[in-house]
Amino acid sequence: MEIRHLKYFVSVYQTLHFSRAAEKLGISQPTLSQQIRILEDEIGSRLFDRVGKKIYPTQAGELLYQTSSRIFNELSGFESKLKKLQGSSEGTLRLGFSCNELITRVLIQYNHLHPGIVIQANIKSTKETIEDIEENKKEIGVVRSSYHLPDLTSIPLYTEHFSLIATKDILKDLQKKKVLSICDLVKLPLALYPSNFLVREMINDEAEKQGFTIDPKFEFSTMNSLIKFAESGVAATILPEPFVREINSDCVTCLPFATEELSQLVQIVYLKGRQLSKAAELFVDLLKEQYREKAESEMVFNH
Repeated sequence: MEIRHLKYFVSVYQTLHFSRAAEKLGISQPTLSQQIRILEDEIGSRLFDRVGKKIYPTQAGELLYQTSSRIFNELSGFESKLKKLQGSSEGTLRLGFSCNELITRVLIQYNHLHPGIVIQANIKSTKETIEDIEENKKEIGVVRSSYHLPDLTSIPLYTEHFSLIATKDILKDLQKKKVLSICDLVKLPLALYPSNFLVREMINDEAEKQGFTIDPKFEFSTMNSLIKFAESGVAATILPEPFVREINSDCVTCLPFATEELSQLVQIVYLKGRQLSKAAELFVDLLKEQYREKAESEMVFNH
């Protein structure tokens, strides 16, 4: 059963006149009569009784009209929702990310720009975020990873550097250094992310290259906990520089690591071959714009 046949039928039902219905539809009367007969043959029942020059809908015709009305109402609602979705006023952004300190402000701006879009965002480790994308639980992700991801499309945002955060008492033997090495961590009490986080994996790998093992005294999955322990003077922690710049605390000192030792690529990822939804496209465009401006401002600052 084709939609056009239903449109022909509805027009005849509403006018109860084949010639007027044909004129309204812009087709000839014989063509319309033939299309109605095809529809009747398809459903196996007459739709109109012809009495003299008048026609009347049969019970099957009444039932088909009720059904057709619901179908066309649903289609009209679908078209309206589709236009809103394509125009970005509605939809859902399904986002996973492992860079909380980077994404929150962008999400707030995104919500201001597109208040009709529902945001479903989860903070997880990079590995968990990638798994969610591969299992279609999330459409896109923003992750820290320098690894090749063969099943994903990757859009690099920038390279992230890391610093050691601690009180002056803990860093007293390192204060004169302008740039740190992983080997400087050997005697320090540390609070780090758990081993399933790629940031921690990067730190462990670099330590192994230099011939020792990282054994933190504390492990936390949230950045706020790491900062609190650093501020308390209990342990030192390692954080990405974009967040380090925003720590407004006089009780901690920040010392950068050598770029060749600790750095990671922050990138947008999604499944290869996937056509992104309008909601996701808008978020990707906003992220790229934000970090292009960020990179340009840092170049000006560094000059």
